[in-house]
Amino acid sequence: MDAESGLIRRAILTPAHVNECEVADTWISGDERAVNADTACESKARRTRL
Repeated sequence: MDAESGLIRRAILTPAHVNECEVADTWISGDERAVNADTACESKARRTRL
């Protein structure tokens, strides 16, 4: 969600058998000021990218 406008910037739908961590990198646009996510999806590479 865009912090300034409150509008949803991106939505990704997956089937129930797909773990959210498998698609977590597609959530990142590169201009985020903050990211809220489950700690299970955390990785060193993802933190570096953010």
